[in-house]
Amino acid sequence: MLYTDLASTQLVSWNILTKYHVNPLAAFNKAKLDPSLMYRANARYSIAEIQSLWREMEILIPDPSFALSTATCWHPSYLGTLGHSLLMAPSLRASLEMLNKYSRLVSEIFFGMLSENKSRKTVTFVILPRSPLARLDSQEDSAVAWVLSMLRLNLQYCLAPVSVKLNRTTPINCDEYNSFFGTLVQFNSPQSELEFLSSDMNYLLPSGNPELLKICEQKMTHLLSQQKFATIKEKVVNSIAKNLNTGYISLETVALDLHFSTRTLQRLLKQEGTSFSKLLSVVRHDLAVNYLRNEDIRIQEIAALLGYTEQSAFSQAFKKQTGLSPRDFKIQAGNLKNSETHIVTDR
Repeated sequence: MLYTDLASTQLVSWNILTKYHVNPLAAFNKAKLDPSLMYRANARYSIAEIQSLWREMEILIPDPSFALSTATCWHPSYLGTLGHSLLMAPSLRASLEMLNKYSRLVSEIFFGMLSENKSRKTVTFVILPRSPLARLDSQEDSAVAWVLSMLRLNLQYCLAPVSVKLNRTTPINCDEYNSFFGTLVQFNSPQSELEFLSSDMNYLLPSGNPELLKICEQKMTHLLSQQKFATIKEKVVNSIAKNLNTGYISLETVALDLHFSTRTLQRLLKQEGTSFSKLLSVVRHDLAVNYLRNEDIRIQEIAALLGYTEQSAFSQAFKKQTGLSPRDFKIQAGNLKNSETHIVTDR
């Protein structure tokens, strides 16, 4: 089953291409995307097709930070009812909570997660890694820039996060990012995060409209109930990926997340020819390979991100699957990366 996003969200891509004087129709055609779908209610593009478009945009647009212009190239209508609802929430925290709750109207893959650090008096919004197709650097930039611009629009001033971490390689123009976010940005993070002061997140917004918001939420709840989502297997994979770094992942926690009893979830997975333990192993392996290719993430950190309490347990499981220890795999991946860079340079 293909994962999809609402086609209208790619009006942002069209606007960005236009802003940089690049022919948007040619880019869409090369990615095999029908632009007319962006104007049809509930029409969708596959995530693979969208990634092809953004890969083409990275080639065609000379500005390496072009995706930050998402902040000025989106409109609430691109997200349907959810887009307008986000701007009627009583607080920024409520906007992010609503985004978590209803984002699957826009994308079939879970988008974000909200957490609070009471000792720091901060709230952090994590943009979850996209499984099974990881975002490109430009797509990661776009997602984070959109979240911040939505909050700034709600608050009506240039909200500056306490900290910003991006799951993308370090760009050549870091100053552009620091200026946009209003703080020093950390790159090569395992996941993208925006950390805000709790006082900013809890501030009561004058734009809040509880009456209209109630009507919108009723509509969105109905739409969610009617929407056909991924298979049980795919739902479990997404839940595992979303919750791995909490430090404890089990059949019980995933069943609770998906609103099934453990026995029902076991039965449904068996009907699809798999099991929780098999899926957990696959997700951990796929994420491990991606993390190990990042030179800036230590093996101990990777083990924690994958839900292992001990680094040794991760090492044993990875070697059993690949025949290589995580350290050896990391070394080989680094050599391959250096070799590929050398080849490109020679050309």
